[in-house]
Amino acid sequence: MVTSPPKPLLKQLWEFIRRPTFPALSVQPLRQTCSELNQLFWLSLAVRFLLSIPLIWATTQAGLDNQLPTLFEGVSVLWVLTLGAVLIPFFEEVLFRLFLRPSPLNLVGTLLPVLYLLGIPLVTVMPGSILARAWLLLTLIVGAVLYLIVKKYYSVWRVEQFYSRRMAPLYYGSSILFGFVHVFNFAGIERYFYLSPLIMLPYAIFGLLLGYVRIKHGFQWAVVLHAVNNAYAFLPLVMMYGLTGTVEAETLTRQDPQPAAVVAGLMIVVWAIGSLWMMFSTCRHLFREVRRYRPDV
Repeated sequence: MVTSPPKPLLKQLWEFIRRPTFPALSVQPLRQTCSELNQLFWLSLAVRFLLSIPLIWATTQAGLDNQLPTLFEGVSVLWVLTLGAVLIPFFEEVLFRLFLRPSPLNLVGTLLPVLYLLGIPLVTVMPGSILARAWLLLTLIVGAVLYLIVKKYYSVWRVEQFYSRRMAPLYYGSSILFGFVHVFNFAGIERYFYLSPLIMLPYAIFGLLLGYVRIKHGFQWAVVLHAVNNAYAFLPLVMMYGLTGTVEAETLTRQDPQPAAVVAGLMIVVWAIGSLWMMFSTCRHLFREVRRYRPDV
């Protein structure tokens, strides 16, 4: 019996984005999963790179600045990496994609950070109050109660049947919301809110890819891909300051660059050229797979 050739990764991804489904978790060798995630990473980076060209032009014309470099000024590079490449990816995946595979734990796990964030204004307004100090504990208690309720009525509420019918809006909605929250990375965006769709688009596309990975391979792999993406974006900081250094905004605007800064600049140029090559070669490979694919009839 002749076996059908495996469907190309790009075709699988496109078919899923067009018609999101609720399949069983993929069971395949670790090496194959890592290879697939590597290709998806470079593919998404290539798409977002192309989208960043009009985005950078539009935000520059409007005088909008990404405020993340300002937030990191004076912070150690090691802490920036810990926050940006470990804690934030995990938190965002819990918030935006944990619930995409339903279970009592996943549903309540997504609600917990939402409940905690709702209490941030309270903690800010009344920082010394008992309620503010106990907000995290209160959130965990409420989460435990919700878990018991959801676990008891999970089958009665027919959650999985609901997901099978409403997978598309859940998948698209999580990606759009993921893109929307990143709009506020830009200081002064409220004055140019019409640029929001342009800012959202690269993040929303990355959200679609992370959602695909989360549903097909599992939550842990979405966290890994998100963490790798963020860590890769922070590599220039490591090249400039080292792991033990501190982020300094004025370093980039010095008129008399030091030798170490020149070396770091050359390393960043090599990193950028290597990134462009990896994006190009990965996309070429993926599109060649699609052209060569001949499914058995």
